[in-house]
Amino acid sequence: MSTQSATSSEPLFFWREFEEPYGFLSQWYDSPFEVEGVTYASTEMWMMIQKAKLFGDEVKTNSSQMRKLSACYRANLCGRKQQRR
Repeated sequence: MSTQSATSSEPLFFWREFEEPYGFLSQWYDSPFEVEGVTYASTEMWMMIQKAKLFGDEVKTNSSQMRKLSACYRANLCGRKQQRR
């Protein structure tokens, strides 16, 4: 757990979404948002779906497979399975 203040000039380290006080800065943090009419549970989920688009995996991109995942780490694992074309 960090004792730094948000205004410190020292690096601010964070990783786990559940760690206080800076877990909310993690891309794994559950914070739903909408882009072009699609709601994503976290920035990690958005990034994995964008990865599927980048590699041309339209099946996973257009299906709601990743969007239905309740945990961010599952979205990450699903994203790792993308086929490079």
